[in-house]
Amino acid sequence: MPADLVLRGGTILTFADWSPGSDPGHTTAIAIGGGEITATGDAALREIGRRTRVVELAGRTVLPGVNDTHLHLVCYAMARYGLLDVSARVIGDWSGLADVLTAEAIGADGWIRAQGWDASALGRPGTARDVDAALRAHGLEHVPTALFDRTGHQLLVGTAALERIGVDAETPDPPGGVVAREDGVPTGVFTDSATALVLTAMPPVSRDALRDVLRRAQQDLLALGITSATDPGIGPGHTTLFDGSPSPLALEALASLADDDELHVRTTVLLTFSGTGGESVDTVREGLDGPLPSLVPDRIDPRTLRVAGVKVFADGIQRSGTAFHRDPYGPHGTRGSLAVAGADDDERSDTLRGILREIGARGWQAGIHATGDAASDEVVEALRALPEGDRGALPYIIHGDFLTAEGMPALARDGIGWTANPVISRMVCGIGLDLLGPERQSVRQPLGSALRAGVTVTLSSDAPVVSPDWREAAITAVQRAQIDGAPRPGDDEAVSLTDAIAMMTVLAARLDGAADFKGRLAPGFAADLIVLSDRLPDSDRVDRLRDLAVDMTVVDGVVRWERAR
Repeated sequence: MPADLVLRGGTILTFADWSPGSDPGHTTAIAIGGGEITATGDAALREIGRRTRVVELAGRTVLPGVNDTHLHLVCYAMARYGLLDVSARVIGDWSGLADVLTAEAIGADGWIRAQGWDASALGRPGTARDVDAALRAHGLEHVPTALFDRTGHQLLVGTAALERIGVDAETPDPPGGVVAREDGVPTGVFTDSATALVLTAMPPVSRDALRDVLRRAQQDLLALGITSATDPGIGPGHTTLFDGSPSPLALEALASLADDDELHVRTTVLLTFSGTGGESVDTVREGLDGPLPSLVPDRIDPRTLRVAGVKVFADGIQRSGTAFHRDPYGPHGTRGSLAVAGADDDERSDTLRGILREIGARGWQAGIHATGDAASDEVVEALRALPEGDRGALPYIIHGDFLTAEGMPALARDGIGWTANPVISRMVCGIGLDLLGPERQSVRQPLGSALRAGVTVTLSSDAPVVSPDWREAAITAVQRAQIDGAPRPGDDEAVSLTDAIAMMTVLAARLDGAADFKGRLAPGFAADLIVLSDRLPDSDRVDRLRDLAVDMTVVDGVVRWERAR
C-alpha cells in the first residue's frame, strides 16, 4: 500500500537499537502510513505512490518527536496566554508593577492575575506594599491581586487580597508551607502549601478558558518539536500549584479537546490531591476512589490522553527553605523536612511509605518530587521497601538533583526512574552555591552515572518555570553547565548529544510506559517525528544546536507544524 508521507535524502536518526554511548542508527528515507512508520531505507522509497507526499530533506536531520516528561501543560498554557507578565524582563524592578497592574488588567471575576516574578532577578521578594503602591497609582487599591512567581512555589498578594482571604498575624503556617512575615505581620508572600490560603479563595479558571489557552499553547510546543508531554499535577491539589489553574476542570478541558480531535500533543497526566504539602494516605485513597481518575472517558485513545498516576511532593525547594537535606543549609541553617502529613520525621516517613504503597498497589505510577538529598533518600528507601505486588507502574523521582552517582546502580536494579531538569539546575546554580556551598553543588545531577548504570533517566523542562525548548536541556546536559553555569568539557557526568536526545525520546517513552509504540523511528512505531533545519552539531559544539530550527513536526502521521521556508 502506498505511503501517506515519505521523507528522503537526509540524515534520519532512528534510535531503533540505541543504548547509552552507542550510535543511534541512521537511515536516509522513512515512510509513514496510517499513523505509523511503515518502512525505512530503500523499502520506504518503494512505498511512494501517486498520492504520497514526498519531503525532500536535502541533508536535513530527522529525529523522533521530543517527549517532555515534566511539563506543566495547563500552567504553561495559562502563563503564556492567560496571565499578565511581571517578570524582571518586563517590569525591571518592583516599581515597574504600576505599568502592568492597570484597570485593563482586571479580569471578569474582579481579580488581577499575573505571573513570572523572581526574587533573585528582582533583587528581593516583593511585598504587599509593592502591590499596593502599583494599584494606588491607578486608584485600584481595592482590587484583589495575585502575582505568581516563576517557580510555581510562591505567590504574592496585595492588602486587598489579604483582607479578602482573611489572613493576618494570627494565621498559622499550614503544614508544608510558609506565610512570610515581618515583625509577625504577613508580608504578602505565600510559599508551597500556604499558597492554598489564597488560591482556594480565588474563582477557578473556567473549562472554556482552559480549552482556549491549551489549544494555543500546544502550537508553541509543536513548533518546538514536542510531540508528547506529561503534566505532573492536575486535581484538587491545584490550590498549591502555580496559579491554581490545573484543577479538575483542566482534565475536563483536555478530555474535551481530545474528544474533538484538537489535542495534538500526546498528553500523560499525574493527579495531585494535596499539592505541595500535607499529602496523606487518606487523601490519596479518597482521591483514587473518587471521580477524578475517570474524567477521561474510555472512548479517548490512551495514546492521546491518559491518566497514569499520582504526583507526590516529598519536599519543597531550596530557595524557600522547604527542601529536605541531610545537613543544614542557607542563612538560617534549616534542613527542611518531608512535606507529607505527620507530626515529626518518623510519622512523615511512615506517611510517605503508606502513600507510595497505596498508589503502587492499585497499579498506578508514582512521580515523586524530591529536591533535597534527604528527601531523595527517603523516597528511594520507601520504594525499595514496597512488597513486589505494590510497585505498580515504573515509579520515578522528579528533580532529584542530589541523587548520588554511587547510588545509580541500585536505582537501576530497583527499577526506579528519574526525570531531571538541567535548565532549572543551571538557572539556580548561583542560589545553589550560596545556599548549599560548592562541595554539595559540585555533585549535582549525575546524569552520566545514571546513563551508564542503566537508569531510566530523562531530561525535561518543568515549564513554565523555564522555556520548554528541549535544545536548552540538551545543551546544558552535554556541557555539564548545571554546577556553576559554565561548560565543563570532559566531566564524567556530562552526556553526549545523541544520548541527551535519547533521554527525551527512547527513555522518555520508557518512563511513560509507552516504549512499545513511541520514542524510536522503526516500522510499527508511531509516526511522531521532527525535521531539523540542518545536521546535528558534534557534542563539543553543542551550543550550535540553538541555530537549528524545527522545520516540521509530525504526530501520529499528520503534519501538525511546518515552518515556512
